[in-house]
Amino acid sequence: MKSILSGGLRYILLTAETWWGLSAFKHHFGIWFFEGATLKDTRGVLQNAQKGKTKYMRQWKFTDVGQIDLALVEEYLEETLKWAETNPAPTKNKVTANSSLQVPPLLKEALTSDDELKNAFEGFTPFKQKEFAEYIDEAKRDATKQKRLNKIRDMILKGEGLNDRYR
Repeated sequence: MKSILSGGLRYILLTAETWWGLSAFKHHFGIWFFEGATLKDTRGVLQNAQKGKTKYMRQWKFTDVGQIDLALVEEYLEETLKWAETNPAPTKNKVTANSSLQVPPLLKEALTSDDELKNAFEGFTPFKQKEFAEYIDEAKRDATKQKRLNKIRDMILKGEGLNDRYR
């Protein structure tokens, strides 16, 4: 096992591919199961970590230390380990050259009207193109979408991926 700190969360690596995390916030703390959707969750304690954003991640929230049932936590962690033994790699939503990239209209318009931006964007891997597209598309307000497009325009032209600084 290996412990790492990333994005303010403490993660426990079980293997190179499969892990759970411990997190603490202002009003709650919890255990994050990065492949939690694969667990049986017989007690119904897991909830989707970020509805609409994650498919597999589940979290178990606590607001008080007294809520922790150590035997039950151990049961869930053991199930995670058993799952990890039979599934060598985590489930990922991979973007390949064969999959279609859904470019939001605002980004598509910017790419159509600016050849330099289009050429720079096409120089990125399909995965990084998807990150840019989703970053704009996930915003709800048009003003936020435009703000995000303005932010990533310079990044694209510099050949800098959206999340490169975190990798």
